[in-house]
Amino acid sequence: MVRTVWLVGVMGTGKTTAGRLAAEKLGVPFLDTDRMVEEAEGASVDAIWRARGEAGFRELEGEAVARAAVSGGVVATGGGVVLSDQNRAVMEGPVIWLTAEPETIAARIDGGGRPLLGGADVRSRMERIIAERLPLYEAVATHRIATDGLDAEQVADAIVKAVNA
Repeated sequence: MVRTVWLVGVMGTGKTTAGRLAAEKLGVPFLDTDRMVEEAEGASVDAIWRARGEAGFRELEGEAVARAAVSGGVVATGGGVVLSDQNRAVMEGPVIWLTAEPETIAARIDGGGRPLLGGADVRSRMERIIAERLPLYEAVATHRIATDGLDAEQVADAIVKAVNA
């Protein structure tokens, strides 16, 4: 069975883009819990949030995390995956926390398809989300990589280095 490498962090830190590259470098599958939820439901994350609310989405996300734990590989999680005690308990193995400053995140994302941003000022919204989740990321992470000023290839290399450490 392939070992599971979990990528956690708020949106816009590079989990999906760098995670896909890291999986290629490690020769393991790449999974994205948001895409897993979308495929299982046949709808976008945004549509699922509108139809089921955050609680409904988080339930589906938990199911995706459980499936990913069995599959193995590099798993890019949704930014709020750490809000669930059950999810945090399932994430064994290297848990790599990708971080970025709110300014960096605001420059990387436009808010489109991001239910938690909902047209709000991205920078201030990200500051609040980061502050709320900080203790949870700190509790679950075995490694931390600041992605500010790094391109996806450099972040992927840092992920590989952390996994092989």
